[in-house]
Amino acid sequence: MTDNVAVRSLGKDLETGADAFGTLRRSDASMARERLAEDGYVYLPGHLDRDEVLAARGDLVTRLVALGAVAPEDPDGGLRTTGTSVAIEALGRAARGTATLQHLLYAPDGALMRTHGELLGGAVRPYDFTWVRATGPGPGTAAHCDTVYMGRGTPDVLTTWTPLGDVDRALGGLLVLERSHRSRNVDPRYLASDVDSFCSNRHDGAWTTPDGERNHDGDPSGALSHDHVRLRQRLGGRWLTADFQAGDVVIFGLTTVHASLDNQTEHGARLSTDSRYQRADAPIDERWIGDDPPGHGPQSGRGTIC
Repeated sequence: MTDNVAVRSLGKDLETGADAFGTLRRSDASMARERLAEDGYVYLPGHLDRDEVLAARGDLVTRLVALGAVAPEDPDGGLRTTGTSVAIEALGRAARGTATLQHLLYAPDGALMRTHGELLGGAVRPYDFTWVRATGPGPGTAAHCDTVYMGRGTPDVLTTWTPLGDVDRALGGLLVLERSHRSRNVDPRYLASDVDSFCSNRHDGAWTTPDGERNHDGDPSGALSHDHVRLRQRLGGRWLTADFQAGDVVIFGLTTVHASLDNQTEHGARLSTDSRYQRADAPIDERWIGDDPPGHGPQSGRGTIC
């Protein structure tokens, strides 16, 4: 762990006492099912071939440079964002067009598909959409559970976070709240919510209110909290992270609370992907399948009574 860098998320230093902060528990594939059930995540250092990860990174960066999302990579491997906002749909298409990345994440005989098959106990299919994160200096991600973004199919969906390069605390990697998948203090109304729902009984069922706000019951971003200190105090457990290397992966379920640390570098960008997997014979969230998945937005709206 990078000891001389603050543990900071959303601009606020996290508590670092032994009861509040720690390191992700290392595992290997032989223990993965037990660890997932017990901890709510599986941290698999070196699960992927480092050279394959870096090759996929290089090919993806070429596409991201063409999109204007990142600058050409420095000779020493440093990556910088350009400050240009690129839609997540465009980033997803870049991922889909990068053959080496698709092979790394989804090859039928690859490490990730094999491991997810073992975790889920059967033939697996991934979502067709891959989330690409090219995150420059600034705040991390607010705490959330993935079920609010992809809960319309089976509840047994697994997310794999894959750093495409080395990610230390300064670059700001993944944060997992220990055993939060078992917490009775997570509001069940939050876990049952859907970011693409709208209040059909308000504003004539319009997607937005007259003042431009989302016509939604709750935080339309899907965030559980923007204060990770208070959230941990309320839910219990410890915030866990690590200094990640290319080849590491973290796998977790839809109800595991997670976030990310701030990127505290001056210019650097962290590059990672989120890929999702489920049983092939289970119902699937229609927002994330097909040649051009519809994703989030009015096109995926679902009316509810608020």
